[in-house]
Amino acid sequence: MGTDGERAALVSGRSLYTEETDSGDAGVTAGIPNQPHPHNILGQFHEDALTQVGVGSYQWLVCATAGFCIMADGVQLYMIPYLQTSIQAEMCLDEDRKKWLCGISLLGLYFGCFACPLADHIGRRSLLLFGLSLHLIFNIAAAFTPTLGIFMFSLFCGAVGLGLSYPVAGIYFAEFLPQVARGRLSFLLIFWALGGFNVILFASTLLPTTGEEIMYEVKEHQSAWHRVLLLSCLPTVFALASLSCISESIRYLLHAGRDVNAIMMYQQMYKWNASKSAQYQLTELELPSKVNTVKPPPAKSVWNQMTFNFKQFSDSIKELFQRQNLMSFVLLSLVWASLGFRLYSTNFFTSNFF
Repeated sequence: MGTDGERAALVSGRSLYTEETDSGDAGVTAGIPNQPHPHNILGQFHEDALTQVGVGSYQWLVCATAGFCIMADGVQLYMIPYLQTSIQAEMCLDEDRKKWLCGISLLGLYFGCFACPLADHIGRRSLLLFGLSLHLIFNIAAAFTPTLGIFMFSLFCGAVGLGLSYPVAGIYFAEFLPQVARGRLSFLLIFWALGGFNVILFASTLLPTTGEEIMYEVKEHQSAWHRVLLLSCLPTVFALASLSCISESIRYLLHAGRDVNAIMMYQQMYKWNASKSAQYQLTELELPSKVNTVKPPPAKSVWNQMTFNFKQFSDSIKELFQRQNLMSFVLLSLVWASLGFRLYSTNFFTSNFF
């Protein structure tokens, strides 16, 4: 990779990446045969560039980063059922309010997911940093809060942060992989299972197992659930640390018109995957001659910018219900709902045995 011959195979003339201006659809001529083709010129260029870069250590670092985001979600949802009894004893909760310890986290995830389209406008990495930071801050606050109201509010806000991060993590990883290698997305599920295993390990090691032990901890003000809640923040800390070592999604950089940054990232990924002295031959001169980028707001006033951003957000939601996307959206929603019902109900059931 990186030779002049391979560079010619990638961009043997900018005419390879052309759009038909007479119609609204992009016509793409592939530079690499026998490869799956995205539906637009920018996606085709990104796909060909990633194919030349290859899959290596940089993608595995991104995989670990996205995996820690998934692990944080698994820890959050597995953890609360194990802490319910200790929290109930310390905060004197009845059975009705005890149920909301789990329900408030699910509500936070639900509302957080609605803001995920913001990743198309501010960037995948930026949204991940914001969501994970929100989760970390409020989870730490929940571990030290003395009252039920503040505790529930902190759990809700922390879950909103996870709702922002969990869906975007998979998209972020996928945009660093060529299409022929996107089966590696399944590795993210390993991290989700590891999160659940860590919760079981912490719960069986640190939490009291009898009513007498629980009441003793409450009396001495040394409840172990505070320490378990703090330990649950470790995947979030690891995800934030690894995000500091990697860049914004290259696909987003191209979409946002930051071509120079995108080319620099292709080159950096190539060096990581090949050798430190390797030189990637692609430059901004080979970028498609016509690229659809995000248009700036028509005016610089705060109100017009807010209106413009809200319109972009609502347009992203409307695209899900277009005819070409509706069937996939419905089927995927049913699949995820079925998986969620099975996994979370199993979690609540098995927590009674540890």
